[in-house]
Amino acid sequence: MSVLPDRIMQRFEAVRQMLVNSGALPSNAMQLACPDTPEAIVPRLLRAGADVESVTLALSEAFSMPVYSENLHGPLDYAADGAVAWADGRLFVTDPFACQHLIRNPQLALPRDALSRHRGETGLIPVQPDARSEKIQDPSLSPEAEQVLHEWLTLAIDHQASDLHIVPRDNEAVEIKMRRNGLLLTLREERMVMSERCNYRLISNTLLTLSGNQHGVYNTPKDGSLEMSLRGQVFFIRVNMCPVTIGRKVWGSFTLRIAAGYQRSVQTLSQLALGPAFVKSLRRIVAMNSGLFLLTGPTGAGKTTTFYALVMEILRRNRSQISIKTLEDPIEVQIPGIDQIQINDDIGMSYATGLRALLRADPDVILIGEIRDEETAQLACRASLTGHLVLSTLHTNNSLGAIERLRNLGVHSHLIADTLAAVSAQRLVRQVCPLCATHGYDEAGWEATGLLGLPPGEHWPIARPEGCERCEHSGYRGRICIAETLFLEPRLASRIADGSGLAQLYDTARTQGFHGLWDHATDLVRAGQTTWAECLRILPEPPGEPIQVPESHTLPLQLAFTENHPS
Repeated sequence: MSVLPDRIMQRFEAVRQMLVNSGALPSNAMQLACPDTPEAIVPRLLRAGADVESVTLALSEAFSMPVYSENLHGPLDYAADGAVAWADGRLFVTDPFACQHLIRNPQLALPRDALSRHRGETGLIPVQPDARSEKIQDPSLSPEAEQVLHEWLTLAIDHQASDLHIVPRDNEAVEIKMRRNGLLLTLREERMVMSERCNYRLISNTLLTLSGNQHGVYNTPKDGSLEMSLRGQVFFIRVNMCPVTIGRKVWGSFTLRIAAGYQRSVQTLSQLALGPAFVKSLRRIVAMNSGLFLLTGPTGAGKTTTFYALVMEILRRNRSQISIKTLEDPIEVQIPGIDQIQINDDIGMSYATGLRALLRADPDVILIGEIRDEETAQLACRASLTGHLVLSTLHTNNSLGAIERLRNLGVHSHLIADTLAAVSAQRLVRQVCPLCATHGYDEAGWEATGLLGLPPGEHWPIARPEGCERCEHSGYRGRICIAETLFLEPRLASRIADGSGLAQLYDTARTQGFHGLWDHATDLVRAGQTTWAECLRILPEPPGEPIQVPESHTLPLQLAFTENHPS
């Protein structure tokens, strides 16, 4: 049983009731017990699921506190001690339950006698302007933090990274990583001291605010986006924040996906390193006027880039006299001449809802960012059956896996056979640096491909990455696409309609001339453009029985991870 005074208990119950009435807390929160100390009340409400804004407004009403909003849009932020927030040289007491704690806080830029005079009051307490209060007057934005973020992103762009990872260690240490050519590498570790630059909490608040999120709340994941001018170009940056616990505190770990901005011209199929056979297959798909085309592959395989190039090819081929509509999450590049719709599940705009609406908007081509659920899969198949060309993605290992995935999503085999026109799968592998590569025989690599069930063929000299200054001593420069395309010819469509398994479908496709990912990989290795180690690291196993690699043959697989990190 709580030992708090009755007046504090009554205020707690009033605040709790307001949060339940506003929907910030579920109805069962009325059974939430009051903590034993006043300072623990607001943290408990936040841990129960209430957001900072709702708690602030409830406290304002329960204690008759004026909410400061003259020059600040939205609620103020909780500081590190959870008690105060700064704005325009004034101190706003966001947690009146912890008012006694304010007097004992040595970090406040307030004279002790001023706090004593306002000890029994709530609301705004005047603060004499000084250098510190001007420096941290708004905890959600900081010029110093923006400069730090600018430096980190510029460093990632100079290294041609696709993602920037900002991983906290504590309030003064942060690890900066980048994903380049599919590998996650550490750029630097920084220790930040408040007097020199700014701490990580201030950087996190700034990043959340710039990306359109509420700052100061780290116990729930967040997504957002921002635009930033770097190296004379505007970049579109997708921001994801995940909560991580370090000690007894929750911090935000950020992943920033970097893409060129709206001014960027989308690359054409000819400009992408897709290979002539894959480009020829994609142009055959562009010539279709109906049917379902699926592009499969893991995250980071370049599917979005390929799809944007495909859309531009359709526009060019039809001289823009065609209606193209897209459903994307998020819209990474805005393309003039097409209608792009942002998916937002929070307001009910899901892929299925958007697709249902698009079917009444007279489209010729529909691009669906991803087929995630049964309803979207059914609608996509029916849209292609009624005369639309539907383009979408699936997360499967290869093109044949898309057929099984559609079956698992509840699409009948007969409907798949009638609507699915083609499926492509693609991967990105690192390309051997042409300036430092040597050539020789890779017996271990050939042995590994034999274990995968591939025909060994002839042994020929292949490229071996050595490393130079131009490739930063990695032996690789850039990436190249490995792809396969499966067209549903009549015999294969008949097998799908009959419910045949993947092994039978694979055999039928091979008799019709289907060349898979490993066929393309073999061609690239033979041409000296990549290595067996890189292919073994990236590509899935060929369709068929699972491969049991003997212990004595694990060296090529290990080389994939060690060849760039010599001891």
